[in-house]
Amino acid sequence: MSDPEGLICCFSCLSVFPCIRNALVRKIAFRPPAKSGYSVSQDGQFRHLNSYGTYTAPSPVPGLSWELIELEDGWGQTINALYIQNASNVTGMTVMHFHGNSTDIGYSFAQMRAYAQEIGCNVIQLEYPGYGMCNGTPGEGSITKAARSLYDYLVQTCRIPSGRIVLHGVSIGSVCACDLASRVPVAGVILQSGLRSGLSLVRKDANHDSCADIFRNAHKLSSVNCPVFVIHGKLDQQITVRHGQGLYEAAPNKYPAWWVPDAGHNDIEMKHRHMFATKVKEFLVFVGGGGGGGFVASGVFSALSRSTPAAFFGGGGGLNYSHASLGGNQALAKSAYAPLVPYGGAQQPMAQSGLAYSQGGGLWGG
Repeated sequence: MSDPEGLICCFSCLSVFPCIRNALVRKIAFRPPAKSGYSVSQDGQFRHLNSYGTYTAPSPVPGLSWELIELEDGWGQTINALYIQNASNVTGMTVMHFHGNSTDIGYSFAQMRAYAQEIGCNVIQLEYPGYGMCNGTPGEGSITKAARSLYDYLVQTCRIPSGRIVLHGVSIGSVCACDLASRVPVAGVILQSGLRSGLSLVRKDANHDSCADIFRNAHKLSSVNCPVFVIHGKLDQQITVRHGQGLYEAAPNKYPAWWVPDAGHNDIEMKHRHMFATKVKEFLVFVGGGGGGGFVASGVFSALSRSTPAAFFGGGGGLNYSHASLGGNQALAKSAYAPLVPYGGAQQPMAQSGLAYSQGGGLWGG
């Protein structure tokens, strides 16, 4: 019996022993960084890890504000999320961002700050159970429950309309995005370097409808009606481009995919920073109805060209939320737009190369 066949047989047998199966999944799929990339000061302010191994407050950026959100998920686990708001928010959208498996919201802070600034949106990045300062244990069930709790917070507490929320899942974060989109209404989904399913990582012809499978993204995506934008590097060796192709094929409402010819798993933004920001912004404005309210009905993408016309960069403006404190940078919220904050720059500690924030490998790296 070949190794892939043995693994499939193993998961088939373990499907009747969910506790053992889940423990095995956690072991091979989730690798939290050994040290948290962030902390909270005595006065409740967010601190991130610098290159000297100490925690410091991020430098303020005009037009941006951020805070660490702490929630209880209803199952006894604490959920953290980093909420970055852009005062101009030209797209009028809020992105729920789900990071890869070997980083946390502290190591990703500079990347998310640049994301909000350059794309022109608000972004809230979920921390997974067992990562960073969060208690609990990472697993498929725990991270998807955390994602649902954060969505409920945005809709019920922050009063953000579901048609103004876009999900962006990177690598293992695609699991959160696909699961959540199959359960709740959202404006759109971005899947970056995502996986088709767990078993299809080790066997090309694996049936993603099999009860033995894990992380059944393609299966869940088949019931998602909102526009889905797939981004995948053709040189990705950790989650190959065929996974992105499988996700694209599974999506009923396809937005033109971006197959990045010279990019791997973690370096799309590093190699194509401007193009990345442009394409994501185009998608946000498109699903937001040009920034003026409402989102596009399903089935309208067959005639959409490879590059969205510049006219989609319509107006919009930010939303007014019923929200508490905006954190230590609140005073700058109405200031002029800041110069670009470099990805992986001086304020992004421990970045191995550009946007490769992986701290420990795991089955699918970052």
